[in-house]
Amino acid sequence: MSKDQQFRLPGYQQYSVPKGPNSHGSMILVRATIPSSEVEPIHCGDGELVLVAGDFNAHHSMINSTTRMNLDGRHLVELLTDVPEITLINTGEPTHILGGTLDLTFIFTELVPVAQWEVDDELTSDHFATTTTLRIELLPPPPRPPPRWNTKKVNWKLYQDELQKWFSNYEPAEDIDQLNQDLTGAIQHAAEKAIPKTNRTNRHHKDYWFYNDEVREQNHKINTFRRHLRQYPSPEGVKLLRAAVQHARQITQKIREDKWLEWCATFNAHTSLSELWRKLRIATGKLPRSPAHPQPLQEANRLAEHFAERSSSAQLPPEIRLHLQQVQMDREVVVRHAIKQADTTDCLFTIDEIRRARKTSKDIAPGSDGITYSLLSNAGLAGELALIIVINASWSAGKL
Repeated sequence: MSKDQQFRLPGYQQYSVPKGPNSHGSMILVRATIPSSEVEPIHCGDGELVLVAGDFNAHHSMINSTTRMNLDGRHLVELLTDVPEITLINTGEPTHILGGTLDLTFIFTELVPVAQWEVDDELTSDHFATTTTLRIELLPPPPRPPPRWNTKKVNWKLYQDELQKWFSNYEPAEDIDQLNQDLTGAIQHAAEKAIPKTNRTNRHHKDYWFYNDEVREQNHKINTFRRHLRQYPSPEGVKLLRAAVQHARQITQKIREDKWLEWCATFNAHTSLSELWRKLRIATGKLPRSPAHPQPLQEANRLAEHFAERSSSAQLPPEIRLHLQQVQMDREVVVRHAIKQADTTDCLFTIDEIRRARKTSKDIAPGSDGITYSLLSNAGLAGELALIIVINASWSAGKL
């Protein structure tokens, strides 16, 4: 393939590299129904399900190479050993007409149970085409997010009492990380005592907005008829299954209509415009926004490089650059002298400063520890004293 040649296959997304001085180019075709995008190698595996395939020109006995091991082969084998999240799914079948496995397919280890890899003997040049089939629908659903503390129903007095009880017997550790772990554990323990958890949501049901026990029962009946038909195939079984499906659709449609009318009844003359749009977005689904640029990462890198080039000292006039070189030594002397001088900011934080800096805005999504702004701002005197110990220890050691 060259830059001048255009190749289009309806129903497929094309990713290609044009022919170069030392290569014939390459092309990857992905069904248009499968979400895909071109990514930089450094971003592969950032918590996403990844498939990487191609001619790596890697030779190693562990990947069934027929030639002597090379540096690329050794590197790939080391990566497979050090990164268990990625798995090579080749079956060992040669992918080159002269033998050897040059075309490799790596996938996220979680995808291995639903992956099938095979060589196509008919589509060939000097390499055989390979096919990887992923039955994504067979993957178990992602785990539901853990319930959060419902700060709308919190007993703040009990929360503060629990922290006070902990702090009255607490001996601060010398290690900063241990101090942080102790305070985090104390806040979590007090929250468990004083704050109820939110209920788990049904967000993994595609029809969660009307899904109820009756819909679940109808789905169970359909699955029962399907299992019976698979075990005992018969024309009567087909008729029973069709009747069950039709009956379930009628009931589900009635439930949908009732739920929709119930939702519409929440609108009245006092409904604010923001609430109206919020409910409409929920009803229609939030459509993904197209990026401002077709290649945002490449454009961001280009702009950053352009900014660095334009703001570089090399753009200054020669006389200015000469002057900067002459005063550089004097500046370094002044900076070293200033570092040794005491400053008004070289002191520990006070509890009043902690209270002034306290966040009073609405809670947002917490980190992995589950601690929100309100849990810190309502920690009481014991929580403030424990927090200031951690902050001053970090400040004194110069370590976060």
